[in-house]
Amino acid sequence: MEQIKAMVSLTRLTASILLLLFIVLTLVSALKWKKAALAIIFCICQFLAFLWYALSYVPYARTVIKHFG
Repeated sequence: MEQIKAMVSLTRLTASILLLLFIVLTLVSALKWKKAALAIIFCICQFLAFLWYALSYVPYARTVIKHFG
């Protein structure tokens, strides 16, 4: 329950929504559409969304990444 509360906090909400969206899109593209290339693209997007979510737990990490990006 604590993790769900953390996922919907304002600092992590966008990353959480994107992560869940890309998980669903990965599964749909692989299992329903049978498009391997699209599934791989969604896996990469899923990884990046998770990375952005994980960086929200490190103080000032997102700020540093935005500064160099």
